[in-house]
Amino acid sequence: MKKIILAALAAFVASAAVAQAAPPTLGQWLARQRALAAQGPVDLESAAFKALYADVATALAAGRAAHNADLAAGRPPAACLPPPGQQQLDWNTVNGWLRARPEAEQAQSLNEVIGRFLREKFPCAR
Repeated sequence: MKKIILAALAAFVASAAVAQAAPPTLGQWLARQRALAAQGPVDLESAAFKALYADVATALAAGRAAHNADLAAGRPPAACLPPPGQQQLDWNTVNGWLRARPEAEQAQSLNEVIGRFLREKFPCAR
């Protein structure tokens, strides 16, 4: 019985690790974007575009979560984000900013780079 429980626990931990895959680096994300653009006009309903969009949305959500965690812990937030739903970020703004990043940032995770975007877009008065 112990072996079955341990096997089930190991399977659960392994599946959780797969579900929480590391975010892509900026370079990986840009390579996927360039490959998609090279195919011609981008179908916004394609799985490839939706995956690119989801990566950015996930990174933005991670930035929001870090912001909320800072506030909850009484730390000054890295960015002063507006309340959810108050201001929309459009794809062209975020995408253009990502594409303009220097080569030196391409090894960094998309989450790190989006965190910098949020700090630049929504700076805190210090």
